Amino acid sequence: MQIIHLKFTRKNRGIVLITCLYVLVFVLMLPLRDQAFQDDWAYILSLKKSLINNSLLIVDWSSSTLVFMLIFAGVFSKLFGFSIALTHFTSILLTFLGTICFYLLLKRLKIDELKSTIFAILYFSHPWIFQFSYTFL
Repeated sequence: MQIIHLKFTRKNRGIVLITCLYVLVFVLMLPLRDQAFQDDWAYILSLKKSLINNSLLIVDWSSSTLVFMLIFAGVFSKLFGFSIALTHFTSILLTFLGTICFYLLLKRLKIDELKSTIFAILYFSHPWIFQFSYTFL
């Protein structure tokens, strides 16, 4: 069992490094609080109304690109209960999954391990990506 684990980390050091950095940033940011940022209230209100009515409702103040986030966060809200902290967690999770997919895409395009890892880290550390991954916007 230990040999399989070592092969995985040698083959995918980039994923391990990206995950460690992402968890470190997550711990430093302490994002799981019930507080809104900028226009979070409109997006969170759309989720809350959708959960109450069991249908997809988008508040006029928010954008129509919210559909996937409402479905994704709605599944988590049905499982764990609605909270603002949970909406932020779903955004953080999606950004992490997007970063890993970006890394794997670069690897699939035959870009070497080091460059793929650096580009993926640069992706999630971009100011806009970083800022909005900790909100439900």
